[in-house]
Amino acid sequence: MPLPDTAPRSAPPPAPVFEPARALLFAIGVGVPTLVALALADGAAAMAAAIGAWNALMTDPRRGLVTRLFAIGFAVLAFSAAGTAGYELRDAPGWAMAIGAVLVVAAAHVPPNFVYLSIVMKLVPVIVVVIATTTIRGENLVAAFFAGSVFATLTALVEQVVRRQVAPASDPRKELAELFAGHRNDLAFVVAYTAAAALAMGCATLLGTGRPAWALLVSLFVMHPVRTQAVSNIFQRVGGTLVGVVVAWMIVTGVGNPWALAAIATLCATLAPAGMKAGQFTAGVVATVLVLILIDLAFLAQGGDLPLVKARLADTLVGAAAALVATVALDWWRRRAGG
Repeated sequence: MPLPDTAPRSAPPPAPVFEPARALLFAIGVGVPTLVALALADGAAAMAAAIGAWNALMTDPRRGLVTRLFAIGFAVLAFSAAGTAGYELRDAPGWAMAIGAVLVVAAAHVPPNFVYLSIVMKLVPVIVVVIATTTIRGENLVAAFFAGSVFATLTALVEQVVRRQVAPASDPRKELAELFAGHRNDLAFVVAYTAAAALAMGCATLLGTGRPAWALLVSLFVMHPVRTQAVSNIFQRVGGTLVGVVVAWMIVTGVGNPWALAAIATLCATLAPAGMKAGQFTAGVVATVLVLILIDLAFLAQGGDLPLVKARLADTLVGAAAALVATVALDWWRRRAGG
């Protein structure tokens, strides 16, 4: 009788950080609508198209047609509603930040392993605050955002047909069902998460660091229910943003051509999937450069937005500090309650 196989089985090899097919998807899905919007309209429309395409690809569950249409449709509706609310509140930015804080309460309930819902729910309050506190104007922003979303979705569907099989990223309908079934973060984390967001926006506004939306975004994306993971996220995000701000500053200082800026933004989008797989630091570098280049492209007709680039690090430090304070307070509360 053969001896049982007791040898330790080797773990499957880790997925490569850089996947050419995935990079090509982001290059085409983000680059094409950005360049088309720039050709047909202006830099602000190009920024909106790029953000719409980026959101569509980031929230694509890479599953069947019905699931993908549901996921992209839900995200586009949520982001469009948030953008409309922000636009209507441009004369009352304080109310916009208050509504953003209320929306953060909903986002705080979503566990980090709910990949789709976590991204969508975090971006909704950020979009409200961004639109309400920015001076970007343009008649084609909504149309460009929608066109970018649709094009990126179609590009993702073509990828599935060409590659025949792609690894699924999430299951939005299952996440929603589990969330309503009671699988949520605990109340202590919800309170700490909301407090971090409010503290980030309040401090950024009082200190005049730039725009409070960036501080809000940082606090939302580095906070984590597990203390050690939260602290790691905070320091990696700060480091990545610091490098990203320096790189973006060099680019917007030396590049004033809108087509060159659009090409650089497309390159950043191409590198984004690998950056996210590499960790918070690399993801922070790529995302910071991408966002700041797109904002500069939108403001190019007004002479660019170099001062905004310089303010990003201060906003990041404010958002990260708020998240760190909330994380320490949450850890102290849990230890006290457990003792």
